[in-house]
Parts: sequence; structure tokens; C-alpha cells
Amino acid sequence: DFLNRQPDASGLAFWANEITSCGADVQCKEVKRINVSAAFFLSIEFQQTGYLVERIYKVAYGDANGTSTFGGTHQLIVPIIRREE
Repeated sequence: DFLNRQPDASGLAFWANEITSCGADVQCKEVKRINVSAAFFLSIEFQQTGYLVERIYKVAYGDANGTSTFGGTHQLIVPIIRREE
């Protein structure tokens, strides 16, 4: 599990609706999935928990290719929506 916990019902409904709000538009769903995923990486909860492991690893062992994503960094415009944090 990404955040090491079960989702709360309202949060799960919110993020699921973000993706399914596109209806049958496949391209829209793909963009929404990327944005929702990125929002989790940018969330305060992840920054204070899971991201710590990545930072410790990079300090201890370095980053061989200078990036943490395949093929380099990605530039995404992601709206940050924080609910009840």
C-alpha cells in the first residue's frame, strides 16, 4: 500500500470520482490517473512518511543516474488538493 494504511471512505470516493469523472474518454482517464498518482506523491502524508525512505537511500547510496524516474524527470502540472490534512 502506498501510504501504508487503508483508505478512508470519503478520500477513496473523492479520488475514484476524479478518475471516473471522464466517462468513456480514455485519454482523459489516463491524464486523471497520472494526476491522481502525482497528487499522492506530493501529499504531505507521503512527504512525511514514504518519501523519507527514498531520501535516506539516496543519501546512503547515491543516485546513479541522477533521476528517480525511468528516462528522466517528468513535468506534470498537478493540482494539489488536500482534504482534512
